[in-house]
Amino acid sequence: MMCPFECDECLFWKLKKRSSREGDPADHRLLGFIRRANLDAFWALEPRTVAGNLSEAYNYGVDIGREFGLAMFPAVGPWSPDYDHGMTAALAVLVKSLRPGRHEATMKFSSVRKARSVFSNVWRASSRGTSESLFWRIDGKQRGVSSKAPVESEWFTRFMKGVGNRLGQRTRQDAAISIEVMTELMRRFEDDYGLCPEDSVNQRSIAEAACFCVLGFCGSFRGFEVPKVVLTYLREFRVRQAVGEVPPHIGVPLAGRFKLRGNMDQNLLVYVAAETASGLKPMVWVDRLVDLLEADGIVSGWCFQGADGEQLRMNHFEDRIFEKLVDIQAEMPHLIPADMALYEAFGLARSFRRGATTRAQNRGVSQLDINWINRWRTGEGGNDAYFSGDMRVHYSDTRQMVQTFLRFSLAL
Repeated sequence: MMCPFECDECLFWKLKKRSSREGDPADHRLLGFIRRANLDAFWALEPRTVAGNLSEAYNYGVDIGREFGLAMFPAVGPWSPDYDHGMTAALAVLVKSLRPGRHEATMKFSSVRKARSVFSNVWRASSRGTSESLFWRIDGKQRGVSSKAPVESEWFTRFMKGVGNRLGQRTRQDAAISIEVMTELMRRFEDDYGLCPEDSVNQRSIAEAACFCVLGFCGSFRGFEVPKVVLTYLREFRVRQAVGEVPPHIGVPLAGRFKLRGNMDQNLLVYVAAETASGLKPMVWVDRLVDLLEADGIVSGWCFQGADGEQLRMNHFEDRIFEKLVDIQAEMPHLIPADMALYEAFGLARSFRRGATTRAQNRGVSQLDINWINRWRTGEGGNDAYFSGDMRVHYSDTRQMVQTFLRFSLAL
């Protein structure tokens, strides 16, 4: 098999320090998982690769070894009694792979593979893991580490590859919110807002949901980024009159931790047009929300905040937004097909961002501008838009780049 492994009973003894008991359901289940883990490890290599290696090994080991009277290869076992190849971590991966997934019957490989990093981090934090590791530096800059962590073993590496081959790389992307659905969604928020002129609490809830949608779409934000908007600076960064060739716009300031940016708090400032080509009106909704917050005595902190000033989470807006999407699907199936599993297809995390990117491409926005607004650092046109320091100073420094930002949202 060209793969290091031990039989089910040997590994059972290493894990339990006893032999399996006949008729014991728990022991039988554990033996089944051990067998499954070994089979997954075998499937790390293609059968033709294994067959080719075995053929060559036989040639070297039998023919050449016999000719010279030499043992051409080292013994493939046994292993020391306390070495389990990482089987305990493998059991965790297999058990987790059978649990219900968020959108499917069982978890995807992209979810279950995280167990490896958990076991690796725990090992490195343990006294044994630290004392048995060997550290060195290359040119005084890069650090090298030699680890005996079980999840770094040859068998476990093969096992994880085999699990990936068996489960497959199943991906699910949030469906894009089309511009037609987006404009209809905002129209319905507009109607709701006009129906409760004396109810400031309901108006604020509507304005928050509408701002979440329109800023997420026009700023091409991920859904979990939108609640990071800072009210303190949003109030200041609104330009209602055109300045030369620069149309009215909003500087949308965000603060916190962002994807792929590590654990350090950073800032982000994105400029959004006051009104887009399709009639979306970010300025109108931002003004409404800012005024409602000010009426409640709130002029600082997060733009989307709870009763105690805490930052609201993305899922806070799900009910109100999906309620509108369900109505649109029921009344306008030409926009959202009646047979679409709406709650599974759309997601606040990326549906608005994907819809805005698609709309921009259809409107002829250059890939350079799309890369810029999405903060994609791969390929030509990516930019490092995140920064630390004073938000007002950065706002002043980036004023000359406003038109670069606005080309995206103006076309939507």
